[in-house]
Amino acid sequence: MNEQGVTSVLLFGGSRMRNIWIWVFIIALFMIGECIRKVSLNKLLKAIYEAAYINKDEEAFHLLVVSPQAKMLMSDATRLIMQLNFYVANDQEEKVVKIVEKMKKIRLNKNNQKAFYSIAIGYYAEKERTDTLDLINHMKKAIENTQDGELQMLLYDCQLTYDIYVKKDISKIHELQQLLETDIDANAKSVYQYRLAKLYKIANNMDRCQEMLKLAYKNTASKQAKKKIDRILDGEMELL
Repeated sequence: MNEQGVTSVLLFGGSRMRNIWIWVFIIALFMIGECIRKVSLNKLLKAIYEAAYINKDEEAFHLLVVSPQAKMLMSDATRLIMQLNFYVANDQEEKVVKIVEKMKKIRLNKNNQKAFYSIAIGYYAEKERTDTLDLINHMKKAIENTQDGELQMLLYDCQLTYDIYVKKDISKIHELQQLLETDIDANAKSVYQYRLAKLYKIANNMDRCQEMLKLAYKNTASKQAKKKIDRILDGEMELL
């Protein structure tokens, strides 16, 4: 090989090595950036949780959720769901409705759809709001082309919740009893047992109502749910 050929090979090899190192550098920067993003996100999520559920500081919670850092690290849908969950937990109905109306206007991915509709429809139904069915119909339209079994099951569950809490349809007692005979986990059983207790109360069968409440208490892993059931069993039946 002549001198010119050797020079060309060396130049070509050097150029290729430079390209490799550029790509290595880019990948390293991406990995470092992603690591920093995850650390920052985890730190922010911890601060939001502490403000909302430990310190119960609504002002601090709101400032964190709408902060430039939150807007950079999280989607609008995620931040709205955080606010929705907070206002539901604190039973601030007017603020819940405002967040729901905002969320109805934005496009949601599958995970956000599951979170939004389960929280919002569950709350609307328990409040016996007349617009619960409107929200269910909104969900139907949003997922009409989906083949996702979890979303379809969620829609069924939301309709069942509406039938129990808003329509007060005691014919659903048999359907709930059948659901309890299926292979579901303890927390799901607790939810259906609680709903059965609601229907038995409507049917004025207080013995069965209390029986279902005790079973729901036994099966739930939620401390908040246990406290509520305790209060109901102690005589605060209006909570059911």
